[in-house]
Amino acid sequence: MRDEIKRLWKYRHLTTGYHRQSVNRWLLIANSVHLIRGREGKRPLEPITVSRVWERIQTDLIDMRHTPDGRYAWILHIKDHYSKYTQLYALKGKDSEGIAECLAMFIMAFTLLRSCNVIMERN
Repeated sequence: MRDEIKRLWKYRHLTTGYHRQSVNRWLLIANSVHLIRGREGKRPLEPITVSRVWERIQTDLIDMRHTPDGRYAWILHIKDHYSKYTQLYALKGKDSEGIAECLAMFIMAFTLLRSCNVIMERN
């Protein structure tokens, strides 16, 4: 970055008359801002580690109110992190009773052999 700015300074100095002191002051400010912004970034993502099927499942509600299918305006998405298996349930509303009923059906149908350790909810 610094070499590019120096190269541009030589060109601009000939055409616009920027002084070397002004460019050096700008370089100091630009480098300090670059260092500060470099630390502001988000920490890297950590993968979710699981060792068996149904150890960790994730649920998410998808809002389909803009294009409902009759009375059904929400979709409950349940995903197993190990096998990447996905199950979708149509819901009439975002109420907890309907979500609990679908989650109970999912657990009874697919996790009879092993129970879930972690259920993640994104909403």
